[in-house]
Amino acid sequence: MNARAPCLFLLLASLAGAVAAQEPSQAEVMMKTDALVNLARYVEWPEGAFFLEKTPLMIGVYGHSKIHNALINAVDGKVINGRTVMVRRFCWPQLPNSHVLFIAQSERRRLPWIMKKVAHSTTLTVAEFDDFLTYHGILRMSLKDEKVRFHVNAAVAKEVGLRFSSKFLGLAEQVIGEP
Repeated sequence: MNARAPCLFLLLASLAGAVAAQEPSQAEVMMKTDALVNLARYVEWPEGAFFLEKTPLMIGVYGHSKIHNALINAVDGKVINGRTVMVRRFCWPQLPNSHVLFIAQSERRRLPWIMKKVAHSTTLTVAEFDDFLTYHGILRMSLKDEKVRFHVNAAVAKEVGLRFSSKFLGLAEQVIGEP
């Protein structure tokens, strides 16, 4: 037997463990899904963000995430602020046409280019990257004490015409800039 085989096995086992450790639990996926769906209740979009009175609220997922399938199940028949909620997945290099856009971990390396695609749009961008707000992201989602927390870039939201309720901003973990 080759002396390198046990080393290779240990390396592969540790890599598999690292990948598995990054996978969110079903409970975590459900908490984040609920937060994304209910987020729209606390946001006011500028005039013109919805083409017609009956235009559905579109929640987009850019990239691959367990949250996509959970969102599809969670929004089935749901109406928020008088609008039917729909979910759509986007993949590179698509232009994400949605009101709320969750950018999955799978798109970390493309983040600067995705953010350029939505720059100056009324899309409420959401991601979990620690540095997301420095890329002009609007909401960073995190877990703390088994609860979803939001970090809000109120300055960017204001630039694109999005307004958060004072209740939501009061519950946010962090608010950057003036709303």
